[in-house]
Amino acid sequence: MTKEHATKLIVKFWRNTLEFEEVCSNGATDKVNVLTNTLASLSHLRQICSITNEQLDNFEKNLTECIELKIAAGVSSVYNDVDYNPDKMLRDSATRAGIDVNMSTFPFKTNTQLDKTSEDDWIPSVKNGYQKEWLDLTDEMFTPEGKFIDPSRKEI
Repeated sequence: MTKEHATKLIVKFWRNTLEFEEVCSNGATDKVNVLTNTLASLSHLRQICSITNEQLDNFEKNLTECIELKIAAGVSSVYNDVDYNPDKMLRDSATRAGIDVNMSTFPFKTNTQLDKTSEDDWIPSVKNGYQKEWLDLTDEMFTPEGKFIDPSRKEI
């Protein structure tokens, strides 16, 4: 896959986390953590309701530029992650777009990686939650509206 297409999928994934409801989970199943995850998910939902399409478009533009700058600098891998807070690239891209960033802005325990496998081939991948397997991102993982459908998550 070209670096442009791979970058587009990574950015589309992160935009998705700001545009659609995501379940926050750190993987723990004790009562305190279940409550924490529930509150974080509700806070995330409340926050994304206030993000405008213009802010989403600007976030997308900012993150694309950051990734392209890293690639132009010669890196062979670009990694983004949210442990409980987003990494600098995600945080700065959102802040410059006018999006308030806190612990519930992005779903925690979420990672993406863009790896160069040859001169013209890049692989975008996502780890969508604690103890999840890495998945190679494809166009088919997104609805026409842009919502990410994680094939590893079971519908309840």
